[in-house]
Amino acid sequence: MKRSVKLYGEKGPEDFFERPKRRGPAVLAPPVIQEVQEFLANDHSLPEIGLQLGLKVDTLRKAVSSGRLHKPKKNLATHNGRTCPQ
Repeated sequence: MKRSVKLYGEKGPEDFFERPKRRGPAVLAPPVIQEVQEFLANDHSLPEIGLQLGLKVDTLRKAVSSGRLHKPKKNLATHNGRTCPQ
């Protein structure tokens, strides 16, 4: 409470009610997404891509799970009547 009163007293109501500054999506810009998508199309793994482009694997994983990046589906083959990845 004291911190809020101090901020209001020092900077006034305009700064007190100002929205907090947030960071933007700087890591996965459209050119980077396109480059990562090309690597995924060539069957590179997320750790390999991260090392090569200097990106965190977790950032790439979150982009895949949110739908911004698409992993290609693996080809399936049958083996003794069962469907198995190649």
